[in-house]
Amino acid sequence: MSAELPLDRLVHHHLAESGLTGWPRALVLAALDGEDAVRLAIERAPATPSAAADDPADSAEVYLASVSVRGFRGVGETVRLPLAPGPGLTLVTGRNGSAKSSIAESVEMALTGRNSRWDGKADATRKQWQGGWRNLHTRTGAAVEVQVLVSGTGGPTTLRLAWADGAELDERAWTVQAPGGRRVAYDGQRWRRAFEVHRPFLSYTELGRLVDSRPTELHDALHRVLGLEKLDDAKDRLREPRLRVDKLRKEVKDGKAALLADLAAIDDDRAREAHAALALTAPPLDRLIDIAVGGQTDDAADLRALAAVGVATPAEVAGAVGAVETAEAALDRTRAAIDEELDDLYGRVLGYHDRHGDSACPVCEVGTLDAGRRAEIEAARRAARSFRAARAEHHRAVTALRALAPEPPAALGQVPSAAEALAAWQAWHQADQRGFAEAHRVLVDALALLHKEVGAELGRLDEVWRPAAVRLSAWIEKAEEAAARAPEHAALTKAEKWYKDTAAALRDARMRPFAEQTRQIYRVLRQSGSVTLEDVVLAKGGTLRRAELDVRVDGEATTALGVMSQGELHALGLALFLPRARVEGSPFRFIVIDDPVQAMDPSKVDGLAQVLAEVAATRQVVVFTHDDRLTESLRRQDIEATVWDVVRGERSSVALERSRDAVDAYLGDAWAIAKERADIPDDVRREIAATCCRSALEAAAHAKVRRVRLARGIPHHEVEEALTKAVKTTAKLTLALFDDDTRQGELMPALNAHGRWAGDTVRACKQGAHRSYGGDLLVLIDNTRRLAAWIAR
Repeated sequence: MSAELPLDRLVHHHLAESGLTGWPRALVLAALDGEDAVRLAIERAPATPSAAADDPADSAEVYLASVSVRGFRGVGETVRLPLAPGPGLTLVTGRNGSAKSSIAESVEMALTGRNSRWDGKADATRKQWQGGWRNLHTRTGAAVEVQVLVSGTGGPTTLRLAWADGAELDERAWTVQAPGGRRVAYDGQRWRRAFEVHRPFLSYTELGRLVDSRPTELHDALHRVLGLEKLDDAKDRLREPRLRVDKLRKEVKDGKAALLADLAAIDDDRAREAHAALALTAPPLDRLIDIAVGGQTDDAADLRALAAVGVATPAEVAGAVGAVETAEAALDRTRAAIDEELDDLYGRVLGYHDRHGDSACPVCEVGTLDAGRRAEIEAARRAARSFRAARAEHHRAVTALRALAPEPPAALGQVPSAAEALAAWQAWHQADQRGFAEAHRVLVDALALLHKEVGAELGRLDEVWRPAAVRLSAWIEKAEEAAARAPEHAALTKAEKWYKDTAAALRDARMRPFAEQTRQIYRVLRQSGSVTLEDVVLAKGGTLRRAELDVRVDGEATTALGVMSQGELHALGLALFLPRARVEGSPFRFIVIDDPVQAMDPSKVDGLAQVLAEVAATRQVVVFTHDDRLTESLRRQDIEATVWDVVRGERSSVALERSRDAVDAYLGDAWAIAKERADIPDDVRREIAATCCRSALEAAAHAKVRRVRLARGIPHHEVEEALTKAVKTTAKLTLALFDDDTRQGELMPALNAHGRWAGDTVRACKQGAHRSYGGDLLVLIDNTRRLAAWIAR
């Protein structure tokens, strides 16, 4: 396993060894991705182990190509910082208030949509910071834009945040434009997780959090720097839904106890049955639902059955009786007709007549079968058909009447109080049509009285039972939900427990390689300091969190915060940040650091220069600083770097200039004064130019003294003390030429020996800085450049 294994892969590694499978495993992995991923994992409830996800980092390598800012923080009109995409060191220097931090913050804003400087503040302070985000001198909208070079894309990708006039900070348009593509809306998702895991920014605020911190605060600061907050976040994402199910389960448990007490006090068969079912270890919820909504196995069910007994209406009975009477009258009128057999015979006779015509009767051969006889036969047949129709209608009417009075309902036989209604029903069922209506009237009266009594009894029972039934129904609903979510609760509990049990091992595994790199980096940063860092341990137990720094002073163990200066704490912060930013799994091949030189003594500045150079061998390192000691240290140690100076003019006009060394800078100013500033009075112009020349000589002397003495192993603070004591120009030049400030009497002879012009140049610089120099300024500048080069050799 790689010593720089990213956190997500550390989780996969430990998860594979744990044997955790199925739904709990899927929840462990989802918890690293966020609340939405946990929600989806809960909804999907997988039965098989999830495949291990790859490291969240994008495989493509990302370098910065440029940063452009307009109307944001301290920048007015557009300023652009060009950067060389690839490993190397870039310094952006400028005094406090020059807007260099505004440029640094713009990189983070354009890429992540956020600003950690604001995020680290309390609510009130954050509002103050955010309230001044828009530059007061620009009215044409604000924008921050970063061009990045992503490997394999063939050109720069542009990410841009833009605000219209008057827009609030969060009312911005965030866009991305791929090489050769159109500008489209951007949601920050492509590198969101990668920025969380491999944060390439270290702001002034984040570095400052390590200063004056209590052990708990220091723990949290280091915890964030190492990205270990993802473990706590993951556990919390599992804890919250698990607690919601816990709350539901507790409500079910407490509700059951309260319901059992309520049901025991109710004199009702339904309550007694519900109590018996609810008292079981696993209550039968389906049966409880039947009871709650009106089950059919108790006295109340019998009463409801009686209440539901109905009978035909008087109008229906009268209609049916009338139909029978009408049918009987019709039957009586047709009863004298011939019977069916004779009708059949007549039908045969008519068929014979149809075939043979008029003839003697084929039966008796006496009568004549002619038209007269045929008419008589047809009339007899019509009378027979009328009789049959009347008889059928009578049968239908009697059947319909009997259908109105079926057998008595079984419900009437279940309750003694229904005996009278049962007898009336039986009498109605047996009555003929003559007594049918009267029997029905008696039954209707009996049922009306029965329904009244039943209604009163049901009302009495429901008055007590119904509220309990409502509470029982509500409890059943929660119990069903709790039962359905029992597998979810078990999976969440296992996943959360895995994080609790594995947290220490994950923390140690994450910390171990970084602690080693931190020790190595800190050894370089501290230079010759007496404070050494032996180990860094993050300890956590329950709610107790603390950072344990094994710090020693001259070999003796001591408390870190008690002995480490602010500069040493800043060095420690850098030592902790850089290993994480250099993880091979990170897609970001750049690192942006704002003001890392805070409170560092000169030796640590040299150590910082060496560390940055080492990191810049494989990363693009961009450092923003107001302290020119870092620039001087890089030049003195011959460390290659691109240096930009940030210059801020009136109305937030910001410009970037490629930096020169101090000697060139002073002489460049002198040249500009001498050749280009005709608007300055001549005597003032000459005095300023001579002063710049003198400063150039002093800068050359400083560089020479530091290079020589530090090379001999003289401590930084002693070198700086010597330069501070050498107040005058001649003292500084003496130190540079003789390495001994007591030999000032030998200075001018030595200069004259080099060339008369050298001594004259020193005298002109000294005198001209106090009164107007009367000679040729361009000659003075040229001689100063020659002399500075000789001094610094």
